[in-house]
Amino acid sequence: MIDSWFPTNIMIIDNLMTDDQNKFIYQHIKKLQNMEKTSSDNGWLSDVQTSYNKYNCVLDKSLKTLHNKVTQCVNKFADTFNAKFKMVCKYSWFNCYSNNDYQETHTHPNSHFSAVYFVKSDKKSSPFVLMNMKANAFRFATTEVNSNTFEYANYEPLDNRLLIFESYIRHQVPKNKTNERITMSFNYLQEKK
Repeated sequence: MIDSWFPTNIMIIDNLMTDDQNKFIYQHIKKLQNMEKTSSDNGWLSDVQTSYNKYNCVLDKSLKTLHNKVTQCVNKFADTFNAKFKMVCKYSWFNCYSNNDYQETHTHPNSHFSAVYFVKSDKKSSPFVLMNMKANAFRFATTEVNSNTFEYANYEPLDNRLLIFESYIRHQVPKNKTNERITMSFNYLQEKK
């Protein structure tokens, strides 16, 4: 008998929004894109244009429909973990990647679930990469990679796709090979009522 414990679950929802809604989100982010680029003075090595720590998109009424849909999906995912309380988005932000922009490996501390919504990308846009939490373990040789031995999982950044994962999972975005890759990111906490 083999017991299976500590699985890594990722929720994927394609076509979260209508094409018109996604186009509106894209145009709205382009208007907001006059934010300053991040730099090493805020702890990041990468230079992705972002609203992180500058503009909390949760408060943006133009993005309310997106937040409502993402929140429904996050709570559906949280139900699979038997979460006692509903999840609430405490912070969200946009990321605008240009050619050679990347995001180093990181986690989202002080939140339970995180999500990324792919607003705009193309076939050469960088994938979203989730890292195996056991990747630093003393590894042994295998004949091929499977769900027990993977070190990372790549997700193609398809327009209008939502990924939801537990916030402690390390993730990154390799160097982008296109001129435009736009995402929205979200952090959720339990609302204890």
